[in-house]
Amino acid sequence: MSPAPLPQDAIRYWHEPVLGGIDLLMANCLTHRFARHAHEEFVLAVFERGAEHMEAEGGSLVATAGSVLLIPPGIAHTGRSATADGWSYRAFYPRADLVHDVSTDMFRERVRAAALPLGLYADRRLFRRLQQAHREFCVKASGLDLAVELVGALRVFLAYAAPNAARSRLGNESRAVGMAREFIHAHYADPISGAEIAAVVGLSLPHLMRVFCASTGVPINVYLNTVRLGHARRRLRAGELAADVAAGVGFTDQSHLIRRFREAYGVTPGQYVRDSAAKAAFSLPSRE
Repeated sequence: MSPAPLPQDAIRYWHEPVLGGIDLLMANCLTHRFARHAHEEFVLAVFERGAEHMEAEGGSLVATAGSVLLIPPGIAHTGRSATADGWSYRAFYPRADLVHDVSTDMFRERVRAAALPLGLYADRRLFRRLQQAHREFCVKASGLDLAVELVGALRVFLAYAAPNAARSRLGNESRAVGMAREFIHAHYADPISGAEIAAVVGLSLPHLMRVFCASTGVPINVYLNTVRLGHARRRLRAGELAADVAAGVGFTDQSHLIRRFREAYGVTPGQYVRDSAAKAAFSLPSRE
C-alpha cells in the first residue's frame, strides 16, 4: 500500500473591485510560515479551524477557532501553526479610509485607526457575521450585494470594538431614498454599484445603506434583487430561457439567478416554470 499523500497548504489571495477595492484571503495552512510583514490596510480575520501563533508588537498571541483578529495598518507580525494540525482562516483587508467612512456614519466622532488596537475578539455572533460576509465573496454575487455585506460586517465589528462610542442619529433623507429607488427601477438590468447610487443621491454609501434600510425596511441590495426577481418571474413565465433571463435582468449569470431565486422563493426558476405550467393542486402534510 502506497503511503497517504502529505497534506498541502492551500492559500487563495485575491482582489475584489468593491467599495474602491479590497483584498481577501482564504487559507488552510499546515506547514506554511508567514515571515514578519505588515499591511497598509487593516487585517480582519476569522479563524475556522486549529490555531495560529503570531508575534507582533513585542509580544505573541494565539488565535484559535471561533476567534476574530484585528491587526491595524502598519503593525508587523508573523504567523505559524500553533499545533501539529495547522489552521484555517478567512481574512478581509479593508482600507483605512473605508473603515473611517463606516465609522463616521455610525458614530458622532470618527473612530480612528489608533483607537482600534491589535487584538483578539471571542464573540460567536461577530465571528458568524464576518464569516457569512466572507463567504459571499466566494460565490457569484453582484457588486452591490458584496458592498452591503462588507459594510454590514464592518458595522457589526465596529459596534463590538467600540461599544462606548456615541452613535450618530439618522436625519430625514426620504428624498435621497426615493431617488435611489427610482434609479434602481430604471437601471435594474445594469451592473449597478453602490458607489454609483450614492453619487446619484449625494450621500456616502454607508449612510445611504443605513437610511435606505431604515426607510424601506429592507437593505438596498435586497430591494434591488426583489426588483430583478420580479422581472425575472415575468420573463420566465413568457418562455425565456433562464440564462437569457439572468443576463436580461442584471444577475451575473444563471447560477446567480438560481441562487437568489431559491433564497427568495424556496424553489429554482425551473421548478417555478414547471409548477406554473402544470397548475397542479397539492396539499401540505397533515400534522395529525
